Amino acid sequence: MHRSHFFEEYEPREKVGEGLSATVFLAVRRRDRARAAVKVFSRVRLQERSEQLAVQNEVQILRKVGSDESEYFPRLLGTFLTEKSVYVVYDWCDGASLRECAG
Repeated sequence: MHRSHFFEEYEPREKVGEGLSATVFLAVRRRDRARAAVKVFSRVRLQERSEQLAVQNEVQILRKVGSDESEYFPRLLGTFLTEKSVYVVYDWCDGASLRECAG
C-alpha cells in the first residue's frame, strides 16, 4: 500500500455508493482525466483484525483476477493509506451496479 499521495493523483467527485464497511466515490485521475471508482475504508472501522483481513483479501483477489484482459472484473489501479483512511482504486465501470445485475 502506498503512503498517501491519493489526493495528488486523484480528484474525488460524487459519492456513488455506501456499504457497511466502505463508501464508494467516483474520482478522476489527474494526469489523464480517466474515471475511477474509489472505495474508502475508515481506519477507525478497521480496528478489528477480521475487517483488516477482509480488505486485504479483496485487494489480493483483485490483483489476481482484475487484469487488462478480464471483462468480468474491474482492474485494481492502486491502494493508498492515510492516517484516517484506506483507499482502494478500481477501473470505473459504466452501467448497472452488481446489485442491479444480480437482482
